Amino acid sequence: MKLQQQHHVDEVIGVQKQHKFKITDGSQAIIMDSLINLYSDPIGSIVREITSNCIDANRERDLKLAKKIPMESEDDTSFWSDKQTVCIEYITKNTILGVDECMMFHDYGCGLSQKRVQDVFTTFGASTKRDNNYEIGGFGLGAKSPLAYADTFYVSSRHNGTETYYMIYRNNDNVPHMDQVYQAATDQQNGTTIIVPIKQRYDASDFSSAISNQLTYFDNI
Repeated sequence: MKLQQQHHVDEVIGVQKQHKFKITDGSQAIIMDSLINLYSDPIGSIVREITSNCIDANRERDLKLAKKIPMESEDDTSFWSDKQTVCIEYITKNTILGVDECMMFHDYGCGLSQKRVQDVFTTFGASTKRDNNYEIGGFGLGAKSPLAYADTFYVSSRHNGTETYYMIYRNNDNVPHMDQVYQAATDQQNGTTIIVPIKQRYDASDFSSAISNQLTYFDNI
């Protein structure tokens, strides 16, 4: 969504110096942890936020094809899908990652280049959706919502004939990090998958309930 911001500063009599607020390196973990833990219902928030991002990814593709928002240099429509759905999948084993039970959220949008993955997932407040009112997001927090539930989650990006997996995790310093862990050629069309490992046995049932409760009015899921 397009965010409106004030760009002018009213004149204040007597102000002689102005200081811009900043965050010290030592405070990064505290600030990031506070932003991640804004979600009082981590599982419900993951379902809502990640599904919203999937819908936005499909919508971005359609908006570019309709010329309502500009194409980017990395866009190659020959790799694009025409699927309108978002797929949420529960699996008992991901052999590539060696992960047992997990939830997977699939979109069929433009796909994410390596640079865009870095921009979206490693920067709090980063968003590609602030220049239009066609997309749901805009605050740059939802993509990190799995960290409110799990210390590690994964992103799989299929982009222009290459599939790349990334691991996003909290390190010993409690600051989130992202590592590229796998890359291979693919004949699949572009899209992105968010993979959230299930921590406890009964959490799968909680994810199922959250899907029913959070996505009641979402279409094409």
